[in-house]
Amino acid sequence: MATDSLRLKPWFNYTDEERSLVILNAYKKRVLLSEDLKSFLTTNRIHNVSQWIFPVVAYPFLNQFLWKPSAERLIFRSAPGANAAFRITTMAVAWIAWLNFSPFYKKLENSKEDLLDLAQSRIGLNVKYLNDITPRYWTSQEINRQITELYNQRNSVLAGYLYPTEEAAEPLVDLESFPKNVRAGSITK
Repeated sequence: MATDSLRLKPWFNYTDEERSLVILNAYKKRVLLSEDLKSFLTTNRIHNVSQWIFPVVAYPFLNQFLWKPSAERLIFRSAPGANAAFRITTMAVAWIAWLNFSPFYKKLENSKEDLLDLAQSRIGLNVKYLNDITPRYWTSQEINRQITELYNQRNSVLAGYLYPTEEAAEPLVDLESFPKNVRAGSITK
């Protein structure tokens, strides 16, 4: 139908942690398989590395193009502590901007969206019931770490000996266990 592309997705108001939790629960219940998660896990690893390497890469650029010219100004010559505070502040602001606006973060968000679309195509609007209560101390990175750990357990050499294999991990989702009165565009209790 033509209006389906205009409809909001069931997870449009979920936080980043809730989206990651839906992906984790879908992977636990085998709605999503290991083949589906490979690109997401690669993107997550690249994003994590880029978070911690950014200060090392940005320091020479900020030093050459921002801190040296500003140190030659009169205001920073008179106050050496102001120069150090300026360096720390600009590095912190640049790092926070990188964490929120880096292309790797946007790619990670897009791969999460693709996985949620795939889960919705497999179980429909029942994807909403994969969102459990998230503990407050769980961040998106912690949930992504749990997804990576579960993936590594299911696909390791020790799968079948110490860890369950992909086929025997948990029973497949029984669609009969989900509520029946879920319709698009309606609010149910």
